[in-house]
Amino acid sequence: MELKDCGFNLEEIKKILKLKDPVKIEKLFKKKKADLIIQSNKINSSLERVSNKLKLLKFTEGTDMKEKILIVDDAGFMRMMVKDILTKNGYEVVEAADGAEGIAKFKTEKPDLVLMDITMPVMDGLTAIEEIKKIDSSAKIVMLSAMSQRSYVIDSFFKGAVEFTAKPFQADKLVQTVKKVLETDIAIDTDELILRQNEYNAKAADKPVAPKIIIDEQKLSGKIYEALKECIDESHGVNYDELAITLMKSVSNYINPPTVSGDKLTQDELDTLLAEIIKK
Repeated sequence: MELKDCGFNLEEIKKILKLKDPVKIEKLFKKKKADLIIQSNKINSSLERVSNKLKLLKFTEGTDMKEKILIVDDAGFMRMMVKDILTKNGYEVVEAADGAEGIAKFKTEKPDLVLMDITMPVMDGLTAIEEIKKIDSSAKIVMLSAMSQRSYVIDSFFKGAVEFTAKPFQADKLVQTVKKVLETDIAIDTDELILRQNEYNAKAADKPVAPKIIIDEQKLSGKIYEALKECIDESHGVNYDELAITLMKSVSNYINPPTVSGDKLTQDELDTLLAEIIKK
């Protein structure tokens, strides 16, 4: 009975009773211990899965209808990933591949919340927000996009979005944002948005505009060809240092107009231009 309580079956018990060697008996006990640890890990893993399932059932019990979320994104893998996160947290999910389809789904599905991408074919997210707000001014829209530049964030708020989540995102943060927006009425301070927009526009206006560079391609290509010939020694190959200097001079001499600082382009400007020429 003691051996049975240790987890041994009848066949294993018979084998142990026949053995007289303590070393071999010890090996059998060690093997049984290892087997029981493996079984215990499997049981604990199953218990965890059952507990998670119970939590999900408890989350949705007592409700006649799950809260519905519309995902509008042209990237199928992104919709699939977001859908997987939200359904595991008890939400019903509807999908749309562009802004126009998103508007159609909004009319028919009447979701509790919309997750909207910005850049999409057919109709972009910013336009789609405006159209959805015309249908339902109380619609809750969260922007979900990799384009986290400040101007797009502010534009989306002006058009009616209430929250912004940048890609890539963490699953728990996405769920927190969704729950917060669904559970509360988020008021957007329009005056604050206007102030931020003005600050952004002012900073953008301060950025220097690069002068337009006009290249006489025919003259320049001829000059570069001459420079190449001058720097190639048939017996010793190419003198790359001399070639680089000659090309720089050639490019500088055949560009119009010159830079504001003088008749020649700066080293950085020449480097950039040469990189473009090489790319072509």
